[in-house]
Amino acid sequence: QMITLVEEWAGEGGEGGELDGGRNDSLISMRLSIDEIRSAHHPLIHYLVTHAGCCGAGYVLLKRRGFERKKIGGMVYWRKEG
Repeated sequence: QMITLVEEWAGEGGEGGELDGGRNDSLISMRLSIDEIRSAHHPLIHYLVTHAGCCGAGYVLLKRRGFERKKIGGMVYWRKEG
């Protein structure tokens, strides 16, 4: 039944109709193994502030909701009595 629903949604068989034929030259494909990856670099301070802000906000929000931070060996986790 799921296959039939997907085929109808995609326009293959059933009452969904036909897909338009042709080619769209305005679409650009990205070949993951060939095309270069465009990335944006930021100063180190940007990453430090972002990381500290996210960790700090998470810490405060979890503490307010009654969680306690636990550490066993190198593993850190949050726990809340149920």
